[in-house]
Amino acid sequence: MSEALNVRWTFADSAETEIMRAEVAGHRFPEHFHETWSVGCIDRGACSFRASGKSFAAGTGDVVVIPPYVVHTGGNGMGRLVYRMAYVGERWLSSLSELVFGAACIDFPGVVLHDPLVATQLSDALTPTPLPEAERKARLAQALIELLARHGRAQSSRDEIRRVGLEHALDTRSVLHMVGTDIVSRSALIRRFTRKFGLSPSRYLRNLRCVSAKPLMRQGMTVAQVAQELGFSDQAHFTREFKKIHGITPGRYQQVGYAAVHEGG
Repeated sequence: MSEALNVRWTFADSAETEIMRAEVAGHRFPEHFHETWSVGCIDRGACSFRASGKSFAAGTGDVVVIPPYVVHTGGNGMGRLVYRMAYVGERWLSSLSELVFGAACIDFPGVVLHDPLVATQLSDALTPTPLPEAERKARLAQALIELLARHGRAQSSRDEIRRVGLEHALDTRSVLHMVGTDIVSRSALIRRFTRKFGLSPSRYLRNLRCVSAKPLMRQGMTVAQVAQELGFSDQAHFTREFKKIHGITPGRYQQVGYAAVHEGG
């Protein structure tokens, strides 16, 4: 099967959410993570993927929910797969959770939840058709509140086990200290880090820099400036790594964000 990937991004700034619609055939996103909640539904086809080292399968009628910083792949099964993902900021989802549970911290019983009703609502909210910002936010809020009410569970505190904050994106030496300083051997520290966080330190940092790049570009920095600011060897290196995670080049991502601002979302 020839590899094909067609990705479209839109933004819902007032809802602190980015939206991706992808059509894939023979393409598989490598292991990566997002700094947001990843909530998605499948319009056509079925897929298999991995999250936190476990295998999952999803099809139409399923909702996929992946917490921030959880390492996962993206993939497809037989034939063409069309799916939509919402990358929802933690702050906004927490505010919706407070409405539902009176608690800001939540989790879900699984990564794949079979719920055709919520999947339909989510697909409607994530339409690539341009919508007024208020309508987009209202649709997203309705779908996410329904998801929380039907499947969410309040918890006392956030799980910080598998995350390194964006402030560490350039601090290569301190990242290894996240797994302790009791081991003298650097190779042993690297193995411990990889077991705990799901990626080697070098891959984790590249991923962290790529998610750190998005707000910088949307604030107006050029792709070249962002690449230099975040310590990539050059702009081409940054472009390759960014596309592995987000499915589009940083230049295209910046154009989409610029258009959203100047067209009113």
